[in-house]
Amino acid sequence: VKIGNNVSIGQNVYIDKNVAIGDNCKIQNNVSIYDGVTIGNNVFIGPSVVFTNDKYPNVGIWNDDLKLTTNICDDVSIGANSTILPGIEIGCRTLIGAGSVVTKSFKENLVIYGNPAVEDKKIVWDVTNKTKKILNEPFLKKIDKNNLKNKNTHKTQIEIYQIYELYKALQS
Repeated sequence: VKIGNNVSIGQNVYIDKNVAIGDNCKIQNNVSIYDGVTIGNNVFIGPSVVFTNDKYPNVGIWNDDLKLTTNICDDVSIGANSTILPGIEIGCRTLIGAGSVVTKSFKENLVIYGNPAVEDKKIVWDVTNKTKKILNEPFLKKIDKNNLKNKNTHKTQIEIYQIYELYKALQS
């Protein structure tokens, strides 16, 4: 087991062999992290999250060849009671809603949730302010580009439009 710096681990957390946890992570109570899971930096794991490592468990037989690895990239937040199936990768800056069952890999900058987990909205990661901005495309499309040139236009509208432009770039 490799555990980085400044990691907070709640009570009743199980961490199996061959697990790597990056720096500045918070792992809440009752989490199970099995063999073969790698967790990046700045990851939040809510209470009672389970990472599995065998898609087809068998009571009497364990074979290390059946074990699949899972990779959680940096800046991911995983909501309470989520289950992460083996053999997947969760991209950086992804938010997983509480109670989700993640059955496949997801790219970065997403909000995913449900059973099975599906993509909902894009996230723009503001590196300067270290914040996640969840974008609502229908709302952003309503912004009048011509109004943005007006001196009286509120700064927030200009920032939102800039975020929308970045959002469109991420879509392509």
